[in-house]
Amino acid sequence: MWTRTYGTTGVDFGYAVVSTIDGGWALAGSITVSGQSLNMMLTKIDDDGDIIWERSYGGSNVDEAFGLQYTSDGGFLWAGARFPGEFTARYVHGSHEQLRRHSLDTAFRYR
Repeated sequence: MWTRTYGTTGVDFGYAVVSTIDGGWALAGSITVSGQSLNMMLTKIDDDGDIIWERSYGGSNVDEAFGLQYTSDGGFLWAGARFPGEFTARYVHGSHEQLRRHSLDTAFRYR
């Protein structure tokens, strides 16, 4: 049994965790960047809780990852939001990545 803390010294959020076929785990959430904005964060850890790799995505807006799915090909599909008004879905497998963004209009309708 172990306990670990991941993230920065800022205000960080963990929203999703999934087990992986290699016995490790993947964590999705958001980390504080430059003391003010949030970036989406995906962290892969082994069964001892040691970090294997981390990926952070975002910019000057608030980007948060809320959902995470481990795919049958060993990749990760994670979903989140970029505020204001965009839904984000990102697929990651090794060095391959795909990003999809969809916006909402002012009445919160999908466009």
